[in-house]
Amino acid sequence: MSRVSTRTLALASSVAALSMTLSACSLLGGNTSAFNVQVGQCVQLPNDSTVSRIEVVECTAEHDGEVYHIEKLTDSSRPSDSELDDRMTEVCTNTFEGYIGAAYEDSSLEITTLFPTDGSWKLGDRDIVCIAISDDGSKLSQSVKGTGM
Repeated sequence: MSRVSTRTLALASSVAALSMTLSACSLLGGNTSAFNVQVGQCVQLPNDSTVSRIEVVECTAEHDGEVYHIEKLTDSSRPSDSELDDRMTEVCTNTFEGYIGAAYEDSSLEITTLFPTDGSWKLGDRDIVCIAISDDGSKLSQSVKGTGM
């Protein structure tokens, strides 16, 4: 049986988001450009389906999810939503066990993703961001790396 990600969040395009991609970003530090998240960062996910900023927090603090993989798209033009969905499902499920320590099918975690919108693609966004979240919607309070959750 295959499970589908609980939600996907598109990256919004804006001049502010573009300027943030050009500036240095710390591993922790509150509100970060969604273009600049890194593997191992724990995040609070916004309620909006399209985001340009995401809150990064310590993994020991309550958080919604943890970035466990970022895949750089090399297509010359943005794939269709359907193609992106297929690639996100494949990439995020195939890389899940290597980071979490358990196969996705055996895990108590779900997957959500960030992916480029048409607008953010024009600004150079090429990343599919895979984020592990609790399967029951509860907050996490530790890193999920290697936990086998």
